[in-house]
Amino acid sequence: MRQRLELVENSLIRAFLEKKVAGAVDREQEEEHREQLARISQARELIEKANHPATFVDQDLVRKLSELAHWEPLPGVRLLTAEELKCLSISKGTLTDEERKIMESHVTVAQRMLEKFRFNSRYKDVPAWALSHHELLDGTGYPQGLKDGEIPLEARILTILDVYDALTASDRPYKKAMAPQAAFNILEKMAQEGKLDSLLVAAFKESRIWE
Repeated sequence: MRQRLELVENSLIRAFLEKKVAGAVDREQEEEHREQLARISQARELIEKANHPATFVDQDLVRKLSELAHWEPLPGVRLLTAEELKCLSISKGTLTDEERKIMESHVTVAQRMLEKFRFNSRYKDVPAWALSHHELLDGTGYPQGLKDGEIPLEARILTILDVYDALTASDRPYKKAMAPQAAFNILEKMAQEGKLDSLLVAAFKESRIWE
């Protein structure tokens, strides 16, 4: 996108200068040229804002991006493709619905892999625990949208450990590791929201096994 913006901007400037050298530019065309360059500058700012991880893309920003996507600064040339507009319009996070479904499928893949192992009776439910370790008590988790009593104790524990590890791990190339206390602040907030088992979060924090 950034490269396309630069190409369009350079093309507009070159075409304008060629006309100006030929004496074919009037005041109205000069004003139009300034407006085009200003709009490209605005497009650059909007795209950078929508791309920022901390940005919540609201309907106003989506509208502005859509207007830019349908603008043709040059005949047959648009600043954004339909797919780029779709990705930039994601309200929170960076994944489209299709990409999120692919990402979330890892739990079912893990379940199928674990089902190929022979577990003794004590660990016979390990595949089911793996499948449920992204379920949340309020039903907003995945892949089955289980609620409270439907989620086994072992899976509730795995969910808390998985969230903590995701927040504090130092080997994630897409983010910096979070300090333990900051991670527990998030775990405790999720518990207050009814997503995690508050007793298990407290027990995990008090155990100090994470140190």
